[in-house]
Amino acid sequence: MNTQPFDLDDVLDSLMVEESKPSYAVLTRWIAKYPQFSKELADFFAVWAIQAERSDEVEIDGELFSNLAVSHAMELLHRRGASQKAAAKSGGVGLFNAIAAVGKTVQGAASTLQLDLELLKKLNLRRLTELPDRLCEAASKHLSMSAEAFRGMVVGDPPLANASAHHKAKGKLSLTTETFAHAVKHSALPDDKKAYWAAIIAAEKSKGNE
Repeated sequence: MNTQPFDLDDVLDSLMVEESKPSYAVLTRWIAKYPQFSKELADFFAVWAIQAERSDEVEIDGELFSNLAVSHAMELLHRRGASQKAAAKSGGVGLFNAIAAVGKTVQGAASTLQLDLELLKKLNLRRLTELPDRLCEAASKHLSMSAEAFRGMVVGDPPLANASAHHKAKGKLSLTTETFAHAVKHSALPDDKKAYWAAIIAAEKSKGNE
């Protein structure tokens, strides 16, 4: 009798039992086993990797699933059949997939948008709120989509929110959101870029109060 799991919850339950930490090799192995859940697995590993990077209980090594691995994995998924239009317009595909869909890199996007990789990763996981219009406008030009489409893609419920809640009791995943201003202030950005964003945020707030 075939006892393999066939719904997403069962797949994630099996994954968390069998695997001790997120890695690119683990991700590709599970996508090969369950290609019908390729996007959900990529999103889940992105969430898990964020938690692992911040956990004192997880030993971090060179194979740890990083934001760059997430980007590469999402690009592989795109090559397997995701359309560029869907990547640009759908709120569910994630920022990293949209970047790959237009043939650009995560590092290049971070530089163009005056952000660092950690902030870009938070946008990919929909962990930031109150995004300045300037950011959305710059991103829309870089990704060939409307500012509204970009905002809809990176703002809202974090990916796999239900799965995160489902596994929270196991102590594996937890997600929090923060304002863009707070994230920038506490980021590793150089002081001049922090000042750049602080000035933009203040100007937009002032304009909104007029």
